[in-house]
Amino acid sequence: MSTGASGLLIFFLLVTTPPAIAHDDHHNPVPLPPPAFTCNAGVSNSFDVTGGVVNPQSFNLKALQAFRPPATVWDYFVTGKSANQGEFLGILLWDLLNYVGIHVNPAAKNDLDRKYVVVTGTDCYQAVFAMGELDPAIAGTNQITIAYAQWVKGKSIPLGSTGFARIIVPGDKKGARLVSNVAHIQVISVPAPTS
Repeated sequence: MSTGASGLLIFFLLVTTPPAIAHDDHHNPVPLPPPAFTCNAGVSNSFDVTGGVVNPQSFNLKALQAFRPPATVWDYFVTGKSANQGEFLGILLWDLLNYVGIHVNPAAKNDLDRKYVVVTGTDCYQAVFAMGELDPAIAGTNQITIAYAQWVKGKSIPLGSTGFARIIVPGDKKGARLVSNVAHIQVISVPAPTS
């Protein structure tokens, strides 16, 4: 490679490489997303809650069981040509998000409505929930739940190969948003419109 070509390559990399710190339109630093985790598809034993939250943290089975009272939800959905059903024990996703605190900008009208939640499993399967469908003051009637046990013949049993936690969406007709082996929950804001 000639000296001129290598200089051109260095210039190209300098011009096209994004900055290490992102900024919004007003040049305020914007937090970068958390580092990606490996999609090992293994059984989960904890998950983290990050993004637009006040107190990002990790949860394991013992931490979820400490929430009182636990939520009990009935789920029925179609998968292919069969149906799955069951009664599950856990915590409402809305309650967990309120526990860690959701960042809300009081200067932005209805800022909570501009947020959504991405739930990712250890196999990197993801489901997206609008904050409005979780918030009981708006539409949160489906009790989207982070389940950690299933009721079978009157006894609470662990979820086994689906990890210590999975997402249950009682209002969905199909199991497309059911995430097993929950590994990561992230709160994200829709970018503000530009004028």
